[in-house]
Amino acid sequence: MSPSRRGVLASAALLLALALVGGLFALAYRFDNKYTAPLATGRVQGAQPLDAAALQAGELSVLTGGWELYDGLYTPQELADGQGGAPEQTYIGQYPDFSRRQAGRSPYGAATYRLVLTGAQSLPALSLQVQEVFSASRIWVDGVLLWQQGQPEAEGYRPGVQNALLTFSPGARTEIVVEAANYSHYYSGLYYPPLLGTPEALSSALAGQLLFYRAISLGAVTLALFSLAVWAVDRRERHYLSFGGFCLLFGLHAAYPLFHWLGGLGGRWPYVLEDAAFFGAAFCLCSLVARLSHLETSRAQRWLAEPLTLFFALFSAVCNAFVLPRAPGFLPLYGALIDLCRLGVGSYLIITSFRGVRKQRPSGWLVYLGCCCYGVALWLSVVQANRFEPIRGGWPVEYGGLGLVVLLAAAMVRENVRIARRNRALTAHLEETVAQRTRQLTELQNQRRRFLADLAHDIKGPAAAIATYVSLIRQGEGGDDRELGEYLDIIGQKSGEVAQRLGYLQRYTAQELTSGGRQRVELAPFLRRLHRSLLPDTDASAIHFTLVPPPEGVFVLAFPDRLTRALENLVYNAIDFTPAEGEITLRTGVREKSAWIAVSDSGQGVEEADLPRLFERRFSTRQDKDSRGLGLFIARESLLEMGGDLTASSRPGEGATFTLTLPLWQPPE
Repeated sequence: MSPSRRGVLASAALLLALALVGGLFALAYRFDNKYTAPLATGRVQGAQPLDAAALQAGELSVLTGGWELYDGLYTPQELADGQGGAPEQTYIGQYPDFSRRQAGRSPYGAATYRLVLTGAQSLPALSLQVQEVFSASRIWVDGVLLWQQGQPEAEGYRPGVQNALLTFSPGARTEIVVEAANYSHYYSGLYYPPLLGTPEALSSALAGQLLFYRAISLGAVTLALFSLAVWAVDRRERHYLSFGGFCLLFGLHAAYPLFHWLGGLGGRWPYVLEDAAFFGAAFCLCSLVARLSHLETSRAQRWLAEPLTLFFALFSAVCNAFVLPRAPGFLPLYGALIDLCRLGVGSYLIITSFRGVRKQRPSGWLVYLGCCCYGVALWLSVVQANRFEPIRGGWPVEYGGLGLVVLLAAAMVRENVRIARRNRALTAHLEETVAQRTRQLTELQNQRRRFLADLAHDIKGPAAAIATYVSLIRQGEGGDDRELGEYLDIIGQKSGEVAQRLGYLQRYTAQELTSGGRQRVELAPFLRRLHRSLLPDTDASAIHFTLVPPPEGVFVLAFPDRLTRALENLVYNAIDFTPAEGEITLRTGVREKSAWIAVSDSGQGVEEADLPRLFERRFSTRQDKDSRGLGLFIARESLLEMGGDLTASSRPGEGATFTLTLPLWQPPE
């Protein structure tokens, strides 16, 4: 299957997965939504009737509609006296602030909400859950003040936001009055519909919801601590830092219901933490997704996604803490910018996921599916504003974030499993390589012992002869001058043999002294220098020495001095066996994970029967009886110690080719 076809099928599968996620959000919208709940108020004018039997059975009533809205703060008695004037009929969530979407009106101020309920007198007790009245409030039930948070009056205004759970005994007619004032937050008044039910039913629903948020927060923070610990061990694993940062900040953001039930943090700082944590998590997520998708160098990532989310993390914190309380006119623009940023981050995550799927990025399906879920959740959080609020569960952003954390954690586990398997395979390969290398070194060591033993034996004969003739001369048995001259000639010959053997030994031990760590050698300049240094020798023998232009940027691991001596030995051998006007060619290339260097000549070649023995110690095809057959032996041994090899091919009368292979240098990961 072609890559383009795979990309299309992968995109279609991702769309199908998104459709499934959208279906799950649709179910939540239908069955866990205060605005579509079967017992929501607001279906009739005036007093709102309650279904006592349904409430007794454990169902919850959502106090969405049927509310009267008054400008200013009024107690129940003042409303009964008619001081509030004519009210406006509204539903909770209709207006995000006190401007009521009227041009020129301040979003800050004070208002009073009033709702009358009937038909619950048969119930012994009811509980009322009021969520986050912005940003200072008093709650009255049947004329009794049951709750006050902060100071609502303009003079001495003090914000204080905390969820309230109130229990009261209902009568035939129950009046709920909420006074609210806001001069500091971007939401104002009663923005979330209250819940009404029996104490048992409401406590059960609240416990389940808090358990949901507690699981999200603690799970995300636990993953964050683990990821940050991994990053602290190896700072190169930057994706663990991004993942840990996202989980930590998302966990703090998802803990806002817990903070609002605890209270005691004032009316401003919980929202500073909530918004800054959300955009900080978005910044870490954009960085993580780009790194896993190998898009960290793209312009959209460097100049848009990361800078924008980081800016909004700081911007939202500064605005909530300092700007909005002092500049209410900035509030509509701030809200629009926040929504625009959410839509932008959601779009970026969805587009990046589809790009990664189409380009077959290695981070895998789990990451892209999680990003798409979260991107869709961000879009829904903006599109469904004032249309969705959970009764027992969470908001789309929490569901999307939970799915993203789980899928990212699964992707990280999968990646760690893959790395562990690769490390095991590499370890097994390393063990095999070490065992093979150990066998090679053992064989080389044995060869060296045999070489030194043979060399000692070769030196022993000439040295004994020298000692004998020196002794004869000292005893005066040299005879006439002619016989003495013959003795001295023999001594000179034997001394030359000893010097030759010692030369072999010197070259052999010189390689021992330079057997440190292999170095990175670039072949092109190395071979050009070698060609220049040997050119005078080939010219003196009237032989054409040609270097085929080597490829640039090819690096090998080798001992430079020993590689030079091995190549010099091959070229000098070629000179000895190539007639005048012959050719010697030096060329190189790359094959899989190794590089090769070939020395070819147009000389007499090597007999087929001699090829298997060319690299044996003490074997030589030269007619010179003084040849010891050590040059090719030492050259091949040097190549083996460098992790390479030396081979020969030839046809009699057509020249010979000696080929060196060396391991390529691999840059560190």
